[in-house]
Amino acid sequence: MTRNCQYNHNNIQKSLLNCWVFFEKEEKYFFYNPYSDTYYLGIKKSQNTSACPYLLYPMPFFFEQKNPSDSGNLPVGIAFEYYWVVKNGETIYKNIPSTFEDKCIEKVNHAYTSNSNDYEEWKKLFFSIFEQIQSKEVKKVVASRKVEVVCGSTISVGSVILNLLEKNKESCVFAYHKSGETFLGASPEVLVEKQGAHIRSYALAGTITKTEENKKEQGMKLLQDEKNNNEHRIVAESIASIMGRQANSVNVGETRLMELRNLFHLKTSISTHDDTLALLDWVKLLHPTPAMGGEPRERALQIIQECEKHERGMYAAPFGIVDTKGDGIFVVGIRSALIIGNTIYAYAGCGIVAQSDCDEEYKETNSKLQTILECL
Repeated sequence: MTRNCQYNHNNIQKSLLNCWVFFEKEEKYFFYNPYSDTYYLGIKKSQNTSACPYLLYPMPFFFEQKNPSDSGNLPVGIAFEYYWVVKNGETIYKNIPSTFEDKCIEKVNHAYTSNSNDYEEWKKLFFSIFEQIQSKEVKKVVASRKVEVVCGSTISVGSVILNLLEKNKESCVFAYHKSGETFLGASPEVLVEKQGAHIRSYALAGTITKTEENKKEQGMKLLQDEKNNNEHRIVAESIASIMGRQANSVNVGETRLMELRNLFHLKTSISTHDDTLALLDWVKLLHPTPAMGGEPRERALQIIQECEKHERGMYAAPFGIVDTKGDGIFVVGIRSALIIGNTIYAYAGCGIVAQSDCDEEYKETNSKLQTILECL
């Protein structure tokens, strides 16, 4: 990915987030796609989906939730009355009301306490899953934690989003606000993107914590690690298999390192050409990949629902943008949190396979939680 350095990202980010803050109580969304260097802001939900340039799709992890009243179908896209879209530093769409005043957004340092001393609960979850892996019921299950973080005052969502953008330049940053609640995050994982007939997904699995002192050695260790490569291979093979059932040929790229602020991941690009399915069809086919659910999928999802004590909500779920041509991108809602007033519910997960270690996986989730915590 190349960046256009001829304009000031920071100024654009602040103006967009000033607008986010100004329309405080409206339903709204924010999305930054670093692959196309595009910012999207939508304000005030509209019922007129046919006249808007983009639709937002915030989805639950389980399309069919535990609540029997929830529908198993894909959610309908959300249209907004007002949009502000900036690509490569140029505004390509803007109909923000004249009442908007572009004032300076302020960063806030939030003092907080956390209930992250949940190791015993994690241990029970880990071994209840691990037993079923050892019995050969499943190859992999992705377990998650939900950590409650309480701040001394109401959380400045605009400040948190700005920090997410500044600290996670290679990730897709997203936020969706409705009825006093905001779900946000900085996801390094693209579920699927569509440009015409070109369909691309990314296998992102296999993780090691990064420190600046030995990061080169850590990266090489991850590339050579049997456990992480096995975990990654399960994800890549699953995505390629799904694509192969829909298209004549599938291109699987070379597995590479993805370097983030606190972590290294293994990443493989997987693509195909298809002009028969809509982007939402691909979302339904691919979600959840073994990077978020497990393998085989249906049994892994059953185990997650049986063993996890919390609702995932939009954690690890598809979150995307679709334009009028049907093109767009869906990321996986990881490195994410739900904000309500002065409380954050931060989520982190990891893939459990036969070679997994309980302590190491817990430490990995702590590293992943830093994406949200350091943005307070």
